[in-house]
Amino acid sequence: MKPNMKFLWRIIALYNIVTVYAGFGDPRKAKELLRKQYGQPCDCRGGQISEPPSDRITQVTCTGKTAYLMPNQLWKCKSTPRDTSPSGPLLECPCSSFQSSVHSSCY
Repeated sequence: MKPNMKFLWRIIALYNIVTVYAGFGDPRKAKELLRKQYGQPCDCRGGQISEPPSDRITQVTCTGKTAYLMPNQLWKCKSTPRDTSPSGPLLECPCSSFQSSVHSSCY
């Protein structure tokens, strides 16, 4: 066998032995792993906060609260304000008519 062919076959054999597989794999598995580690947004595993954070990545509206995804991948929640007034529960508006548009001089 010629030296060049022998060298070529060695490279091919080495390539087959040391094949490296790269990539991130199935993204659904990554999302599942994140859910297991950090929980669902409405679980609020990062705790409760009193003000909406400025460094949030995204937010999700849940029943009675808003969940904020923080840079450390934890979900922190803030309670949704309730519609109340100092004089008691809010009443229906006593309006008997509705205008879809009004001229600016009528304000």
